[in-house]
Amino acid sequence: MSNKRKLATSNTDEPAAKYARKGRKDDDDTLVKRTNALSIEAFRDVYVAEDQLIYVPRGPRETDPQYSTRNQDGSAQSDGQLRKYEGSPVASEYAPHPQHIFRIALKAARDLEPAELVQCHTLVEQTSRQDYEASSWSWHPKRKKREMLEPEMRYLLVRSTTTATATGDSVEGFLSFMITHDSDPPVPVLYVYEIHLAEPLRKVGLGAHLMQLAEDIAQRVGVRKVMLTCFLSNAKARRFYERRGYTRDVCSPDDRKTRKRVVEVDYVIMSKTVERAPPKGTR
Repeated sequence: MSNKRKLATSNTDEPAAKYARKGRKDDDDTLVKRTNALSIEAFRDVYVAEDQLIYVPRGPRETDPQYSTRNQDGSAQSDGQLRKYEGSPVASEYAPHPQHIFRIALKAARDLEPAELVQCHTLVEQTSRQDYEASSWSWHPKRKKREMLEPEMRYLLVRSTTTATATGDSVEGFLSFMITHDSDPPVPVLYVYEIHLAEPLRKVGLGAHLMQLAEDIAQRVGVRKVMLTCFLSNAKARRFYERRGYTRDVCSPDDRKTRKRVVEVDYVIMSKTVERAPPKGTR
C-alpha cells in the first residue's frame, strides 16, 4: 500500500492523484479516530508531559539556585523537588498572590464533575459573555453547556495551591480542545475551543503555558495545525495569539455582500502549523 501511494504522489495522471488524496484522507481519518478512541488515561500517558501539569510563575528569585523551580535544562521540577517551597519565604516573593503553584488536570468532558462543569461555564460567562452578546452568535448558556460536553472534548483544568502536594477545590482556569478535522481542505487539527482564567491567575504566564501544552500535545498526536476562534472585539486576545505565531486561517470567513448591505464577520479563525514530534518515551 505504501509503495503504491509513493508512486501515486509522483505521478501526475488524474487517477493516481485521486488515489494519493484518498490515501492521505484515510490516514488523516485514522489518526483522528484512533486518538479520540483512547481513554483519557491512555491519552495522557502517550501525549502529555507530566512536568507540564504543574506550573510555578517565574519571579524575581527564579535564578536563585536555592529557590529555582526549574532544572538546568529548563524543565519543571518534580513534586519532591517542589516540596522545598513549603513554609519558605519564597511564597511571598515568588508570585503576585499567595497561591503560587498551579496544578493542571487532564479530563474528558464526560468525566467532568457537575461542579467542575459549572465552574468552567461560569468562567466562560465571566470572561466572554459581553463578547458573545455583542456578536452575531449571542449568548446562549444552554447551547454553550452542550458544546462543552461534546463527547470528544478534553479539558486542561487549572487549580491553584499553596503547596506542591495539595490540590485546590475550585477550577480557576481551563483550556478545552478537540482532535478533529478543520481548515480548507480539511486536515487533522487540535482545535482550542476555550481558554479562560480567573482574574487573579492572569499576567503570570499561565495562559501561555496552557497554549504551549496544547501545542505540544498537537505535535505528539501528529496533527497538522492548532486552530482557534477569536472574537474581533477581543483585541487583547488576538494580540496574544499573534505573538504565539497564529495567523488568519484560510477557512476564516470574509465579509459578505448582500443586495442591501455588507454583512461583517465578527470573529476570525486563526491557526498555527505544528511540526510532528515523537510521542512520550520514543525519543
